[in-house]
Amino acid sequence: MRREIRRYRELLARTPMDEAEVRERPSVHFRVNPNTWLHATVRYLVDPKQAGSVKSRLIVKMLERLNAEPERVKFPKGDAR
Repeated sequence: MRREIRRYRELLARTPMDEAEVRERPSVHFRVNPNTWLHATVRYLVDPKQAGSVKSRLIVKMLERLNAEPERVKFPKGDAR
């Protein structure tokens, strides 16, 4: 994907967009929702043909890591999700 990132950056450089940022590595953005939930958005570049399988693997790995830290990450108990 690095070659595609370079190509995309070159294309963007020819457009009027000044502040477009194309990251080579994944990034995570957090937002607090009004109902006290913390919403996390994970952005990453992936070949479109592999998007579904990569997303599924990432979700499993992220939940494993979150569940490994029960004192730092607290999920609601029961059906109040």
